[in-house]
Amino acid sequence: MKPEYLTIAPVYLLCDMDGTLVDTEGLKDEALRRAIADAMGTDLDPEEQTRLYSQYVGMPGIDIARAMIRHHRLTVSEEVLWGLREKHRRALYSDVEALRTRMVSPVVALVERFREGILVTGKGRTILVTTAGDDQVHAVLDATKLGHLFDLVVSGREKSRDNPACYRAALEACGALPEECLALEDSVAGYEAARSLAIPCLLLPNSYTRHQRLETGP
Repeated sequence: MKPEYLTIAPVYLLCDMDGTLVDTEGLKDEALRRAIADAMGTDLDPEEQTRLYSQYVGMPGIDIARAMIRHHRLTVSEEVLWGLREKHRRALYSDVEALRTRMVSPVVALVERFREGILVTGKGRTILVTTAGDDQVHAVLDATKLGHLFDLVVSGREKSRDNPACYRAALEACGALPEECLALEDSVAGYEAARSLAIPCLLLPNSYTRHQRLETGP
């Protein structure tokens, strides 16, 4: 069987942040567990909550909040629960050393090598593409000192199969064709968002997303 060849080599690297570049899912899991405990007035079993949260990693925050409210039968709104989660998430992200030690070295090395290729060819850009808000992005990049690896940051937009706004904005900002890009994602939701725009994507699962599965049609 002969190998297939791409007619256009990727020159734009579109890299997800949480769970891909920096393994922050454990901190976000803890923040959500604390938020649910606040709403319930009692603590949760950490292992059970981690198994539940793992099913939803990569989905929009409001959808995660809705799923948690339904599962735990909470009486608070999605906005209130996510506000509590953000309060705890900001507190956990304030630990600079905790963020610094969570860099995913192989992915960092891949971005570095890609940038070396850009220097050789004189064409291309590296873009951080994340649903995280600006304060979250600044906290991570300031702690890890990885900001120099990216020419552009596209943040705070949804990244799903039905609404790949983050990736659409990245393509528009670069004036790039989908086939000129390569996306790096850790979750099925992120992978589906990239592929919905025909962007080639490497799915790099972590301990939270390795059990997720792509839905296949009939």
